[in-house]
Amino acid sequence: MNLKGALILTELLTMLGVLLARVTLDLSNVTAPEHVRALEEFTIKAFLAVPSTSTFRLKMNRNALKGMSHLVDTSKLRAGLPEGAEVSMFNVFTDKQDQQIFPSINEGELRAKLSSLDEEQFELMKHVFSGNYTETFTIAPSDTDFEQSLQVMYALRTRWSTDPTPDPKVAPEHLRHMMETVFTVGRNHETDPLDKFSVVLYITQKFDSLGLMVVDHVFSAAEYIFWFDQPLQGVNIIGILAGEVWGTADDKPVILGAHMDTVPGTPGFDDNGSGLAALVEAARVLATSGCSFRHSIFFVAFDLEELGTQGSTMFVKDYLTRSIMDKFGITEITGAFVVDCIANWDPTPGSQDFPPTWAAYLPDNARSIERHNHTGDFAGVLYRSQVDGRLAYTLSHYYNDLGHDQYRLELMGLQELGAEMPNATILKNHFDFIRSDHIRFWYLNDTDNSPTMPAVLITDMGPYRGRMRQCYHLACDDAETGFSDLGLVTKVTQSLVWTIADLAKGRCGPRGRLSVPTLFALMGGTLRQDLDQRIPIASIQDAMEVLHFLGLLPPVDTQPT
Repeated sequence: MNLKGALILTELLTMLGVLLARVTLDLSNVTAPEHVRALEEFTIKAFLAVPSTSTFRLKMNRNALKGMSHLVDTSKLRAGLPEGAEVSMFNVFTDKQDQQIFPSINEGELRAKLSSLDEEQFELMKHVFSGNYTETFTIAPSDTDFEQSLQVMYALRTRWSTDPTPDPKVAPEHLRHMMETVFTVGRNHETDPLDKFSVVLYITQKFDSLGLMVVDHVFSAAEYIFWFDQPLQGVNIIGILAGEVWGTADDKPVILGAHMDTVPGTPGFDDNGSGLAALVEAARVLATSGCSFRHSIFFVAFDLEELGTQGSTMFVKDYLTRSIMDKFGITEITGAFVVDCIANWDPTPGSQDFPPTWAAYLPDNARSIERHNHTGDFAGVLYRSQVDGRLAYTLSHYYNDLGHDQYRLELMGLQELGAEMPNATILKNHFDFIRSDHIRFWYLNDTDNSPTMPAVLITDMGPYRGRMRQCYHLACDDAETGFSDLGLVTKVTQSLVWTIADLAKGRCGPRGRLSVPTLFALMGGTLRQDLDQRIPIASIQDAMEVLHFLGLLPPVDTQPT
């Protein structure tokens, strides 16, 4: 298929989706080293895909459904239906799966709709519309047309999948439990030391129970000591889900972080019990998913954010840079997602403030919020347009594919902040945008001239919305007054799970990573009947290989006989 046809096919298949075609990537003609490296993320076929084939199936998302509905409603391609008949999209895509979607296709109308196609491409599209859903199309990039082919592949990438594909799901009841019973106490080092210690223990034990490598990163707050000439100690809780290339220079870690401390006098329900709940739940889902990740994933509960982001400063400077990157020869991380205040969803018109400073640097968002009657119904993703776009756009794809449109997303790209440390005037003007832990990935502000790291902040905008106008950093930021709706927290957490799994190059299925409970069940003796029914044979082979590694079984021959 030539590239023009591939681009058109991309648009049409994006609309027509899962029922119509399979697409195969043939990467055998790509030989240039830089192109081979760029294709690494496509060789596992898809986000959370079985790594046995490069054939994928397109998923139908909400925008695709709308596009398909428009095509049906505005054309004569529905010629087999009675005049004026109303056909819901549900009926089109369920009752007619094994039939032609357009029973008596009008070739003239189709040709008019697809006038830009040549004869070969038109015949291909006619075949697609005729209802042969099993046809396979091949995209075969070469070094000469690599950039154009890559454009096609990226356009398709967010909508492909393979079977079987586990669907790691966030459990709203887990989020609710943590927000109502765990992160309901103050976590300030001076006024609530015992409550803070109990939360540290909870997160540590939770990470440990998930099979993560757990690090209690105890640090002295260097900047605080410099400012106030008195000692201050903190502790970051780090859980590491080691990737396939852990301990090597090939690892490009993905980081999810949320601060756990509070200012004195507040339980910190929204700020930042909501972020902590998302952090722990995302760790649970990813660690028990049965998926394998090429790159390592770090889950970090930052300490002392309320004292000038001291915990994230020492995490980036002391632990991430020196103990991980320098030690293993890692030159870059994939990126960091920082979650700070995500529970305050308020659908009331007028509930959202957007200060003049924000409007000046984010005019598109100011107009969007005005169009929505200043309703606090969204999560904001704050990022540097020049540096962090990949993280923001990937998160946006998965967030919007979840539906539940009452929980919107605002992408807030800052144009004036780049990879280099800005001067003091620019930083001062952007003060409102650099008040959370993401700033320490952007600009560490140390004497080593550390390079910037990609990072985004996900937030409900804290003191600028609804009840938090009166309760930010005060006693009324509690579960009793703050727990009105769980939808925003759930949607943010689920989209983070899928985004992180994608960026860490995750794969699930028979040859993916066994979850800790499954591994223990398989290693524990005789398979119970329910396990025998739901665990693929390849997973049993994986467990046997583990047993062999431990010296408890002879080698497993996995080659076909």
